Amino acid sequence: MEAAGGSGFLGKRGESMEGFEVKLHGENFYFNREGKTRKFGFYTRRLVRAGNSEEAGRMALKMVCRSSLLAGTLIEEKLLRPVIHLVQVRKVNPLAFLLKKSDSQIEFYPEEG
Repeated sequence: MEAAGGSGFLGKRGESMEGFEVKLHGENFYFNREGKTRKFGFYTRRLVRAGNSEEAGRMALKMVCRSSLLAGTLIEEKLLRPVIHLVQVRKVNPLAFLLKKSDSQIEFYPEEG
C-alpha cells in the first residue's frame, strides 16, 4: 500500500515505510567441502521495507543470518569468527521497489587462509 503523498509504503500499524536496497559483505565463513574446511566470503543484497535506513540494515542482516545458504557454516574456536558488514543502504523509488525482484542470492568467493 502506498503512503500518502506517494513517497513510500504504509506499515501494518499505518506508519510510513520506505523501500531500501541493502548491500552486505560476509567474511570468514567456513564450510566443509569434499572433506576439507575452506574459508569463503560473500556479497549479497536485500530489498526491505523499513521506517529508516538503520532499521533496514538490521532487517537485512537478520534475513541473511537466517538464510539456509549459511546453514552449513562451521564455527570452531580455532577459526576466525564469521562477520557480516553493512556495505550500503539506499532508498529506492517505491515503483522500482515493487518492480524489482527480491534478490536473495548470495555470491560466495574463496578467501585465503
